[in-house]
Amino acid sequence: MPYKEEAVRLVDSADKMVYQIGALNTIIRKKNGTLYGINTDYFAARKSIHRDNRLKTVVLGSGGAAKAACAALRSAHYRNVIVVSRNLQRAKHLAGIYQFHAWNWKRMSQILDVRQLINGTPFGMAGHAELKIPNQWLSSLKHIVDLPIGKNTTALIRMARTHHISCVEGAAFSLEQAACQFKAYTGIVVSTPTLKKLKLIAR
Repeated sequence: MPYKEEAVRLVDSADKMVYQIGALNTIIRKKNGTLYGINTDYFAARKSIHRDNRLKTVVLGSGGAAKAACAALRSAHYRNVIVVSRNLQRAKHLAGIYQFHAWNWKRMSQILDVRQLINGTPFGMAGHAELKIPNQWLSSLKHIVDLPIGKNTTALIRMARTHHISCVEGAAFSLEQAACQFKAYTGIVVSTPTLKKLKLIAR
């Protein structure tokens, strides 16, 4: 997850979404030797978020992954979005770009009626603590997108399945963005049936 923002300065050119988001995760060497950047997290986020853009949504984090998620939400015409980060200034900056709201991490439990949650933090990844969310959210949540990838299913995804909340786990999200990368590198489109099979294997 680190260096997605710093990498923007290292390429010669990039897709317009890279400059809008301020982060990239894929670098392509073009035939003329120049480096071109794209952000496949954005495209994966567009496919992972809930179709109902009226849902009150909380985005956790303010780094590269959270930036891609916010861009995807905005492009899907979401309005009621709250960015929550341990760094409130970064949360305010990110929220301000898309006319969303910012919130302090320590006051997260005060947010009510959350319908969709996107975890763009390292919580849940190998070597990091599991994410803990306010218990009251479990009764209102309809959809969870959990970006961290680890050897085991995260506690957040296990909780979602226990409470019958629809969810997209990190492995499935990673496959979506990897399919975009594969197309960018090879020009070959991964078919929907193939992608579905890979997601089942990843679980």
